[in-house]
Amino acid sequence: RSHTRSAAAYVTSCGRLQIINTPGSNAMSDSLEQNTWIAYALNYAPVSLILLVVRADVRMDNTVSFVQTYAERFVDLLDLVCVCVTHMDVVKWDADSLLPYLCDELGIDSVIF
Repeated sequence: RSHTRSAAAYVTSCGRLQIINTPGSNAMSDSLEQNTWIAYALNYAPVSLILLVVRADVRMDNTVSFVQTYAERFVDLLDLVCVCVTHMDVVKWDADSLLPYLCDELGIDSVIF
C-alpha cells in the first residue's frame, strides 16, 4: 500500500535540485489517480532521473522481476532510470551479484543499495 497520496515537489534552497515524490504505481487501489500523479511529475519540469524503489526479495530473480515490472512502464525513458533496492539487510545475496542481471537483462546500470 502506498502511503503517498499525491505528488509533492521539494526544492533545495539553491534551487538546483528538485525532487518530486509520487505515489507508488504498484498500489492496489486508486491506481488511476496514482498514475495521474506520476504523469504530473513527469510533465512538471525536465526530468534528469527516475528513481524506481523496489524491495529486495529473498530470491534475487524475484527482485529482478520487480524491477522489470516497473521499468517496463518507462521503457522509452530507460536511460533516465535508476533503481534503489531496499531491505538488503534481510537477503543472503549481495549487490554485486544483482548488478549483472539488471544490466544484461534490463539495460539498467544505475543502482543504489
